[in-house]
Amino acid sequence: MAVELTRKIVDLEDLGGRPDFMGITVDDAKVKCPEQAIGLTSYGLIHFSVCDIGYLLDDFGIKPAKVVERAFENFGNFVPKGRFEFNFGTTRPAISMILSEYVYQPIASMVTTEEAMTNSEVKWAIERNTPSGLVFAQVAEMVKKVEEIFILNGAHGIAIRERDRPVEVFATSTRLAVYTGALVGTYFQENSIPGLYVAYENGKKAGLSVRPSMSDFYGFQGALQWSSPARNKAALVNILQLSAHLRGRQLPFSESDLLKYTHGNNF
Repeated sequence: MAVELTRKIVDLEDLGGRPDFMGITVDDAKVKCPEQAIGLTSYGLIHFSVCDIGYLLDDFGIKPAKVVERAFENFGNFVPKGRFEFNFGTTRPAISMILSEYVYQPIASMVTTEEAMTNSEVKWAIERNTPSGLVFAQVAEMVKKVEEIFILNGAHGIAIRERDRPVEVFATSTRLAVYTGALVGTYFQENSIPGLYVAYENGKKAGLSVRPSMSDFYGFQGALQWSSPARNKAALVNILQLSAHLRGRQLPFSESDLLKYTHGNNF
């Protein structure tokens, strides 16, 4: 059912139409993939799950002021009003299409581990051994020694840190680990939190490290190749804008520079 719904939206988009997001209810979405964090505003779907209900494109006319109209349903308690968060699917476009305006909103919130572990959706995922549940179960074992948990992408990408210890990133896929690690790494670097950011896939070390530096963002074309060229370019620009924003300065290059940094791959 979720696949059929996705195809319907994609078909409408490909034809230049505007998918009727108002026809998708939160309850319906929960039935299709209940372990995911899905949010619905009175203006349309704003947070996509791993089962890829749809895209957020600028021509849908969804504006930032409308995005915060209603809190997220499941993981909304982690995203204070006025904030937005990135979410990555694992079957279709790697990144939800976040408009450039959204980049200037915080993408996630810091909560204590205890708060995270009491979330009903987290418990649901752990009890059913979903990929997200495996990730959170890993964190649950570290409750006493973990100082903070940084939640991105609903349940699909998280980072934890102990006091004066490296940050460890957990994600349900290597691609998510790369993205989560880079985003969290940049955030923590700006807050003077040192350390190596080690990425994990489904609780197992994925054999990659993510350094929190701008240069890391230039290598993301490899992680983006499963999406379309147009979406890749827009997504990478947004990620770079986010990094620039976190560093308190303007985007340090033009779109033509982007081709040079990515060697023209997949664009």
